[in-house]
Amino acid sequence: MRYFALLILSLLLAASGSASAQAAPLDKQGTQLIEDAAMTGAFEIQASQMALQNADRESVKEFARYMLLEHELISSRLASLASAKKVELPTDLDNDRRDELDKLQQLKGPDFDKRYIEQVAIGAHEQALARFKAANESSGDPDLKAFAAETMKRLQQHLDRARNIAGQSDRGTEAPTSGAGRGLPADEATPQGGEPTREGAPGTPEHAAESQ
Repeated sequence: MRYFALLILSLLLAASGSASAQAAPLDKQGTQLIEDAAMTGAFEIQASQMALQNADRESVKEFARYMLLEHELISSRLASLASAKKVELPTDLDNDRRDELDKLQQLKGPDFDKRYIEQVAIGAHEQALARFKAANESSGDPDLKAFAAETMKRLQQHLDRARNIAGQSDRGTEAPTSGAGRGLPADEATPQGGEPTREGAPGTPEHAAESQ
């Protein structure tokens, strides 16, 4: 009996230690990653909302709709992780992101397209990918590593699409939206229900075939 009592006590202590380890707060790097990811997501969402109103090319507007769906999903999962790790998410953007939104707000048409793709769709995603990669390699927290690994895949998909759109602009392969096209409802190109399709970047022949 005494042996079994000691065994049960040992198991309880081990379980308690494991639970404590899982509930342990994140280190400074992990906390900063969550805080920065929250600001990046809010920045992407606000910039993409502007794009629906101010962009010229339909592929840019479609990318913006895709960003709204994707970053709302990422932000939801990030909020769950932050709650579990007792990390308080920021309620406002930092100065650099606010300044960039102010600059975007002043632009329309092709000028907006160029800055949105360069600074938001490409620049912000490159920076976010670098931060998530560093966290995934150095963090000892399994929950953070799992979130970072999953988010990196999504961010890479975003970046690939953005670079494809930038390439179309450089080659002049897409005409700007004009006439009746500007009056299309903002959600026509967005699949209803579920996540947006991953196959065929906006503006490519594969994507055009899907929409027919």
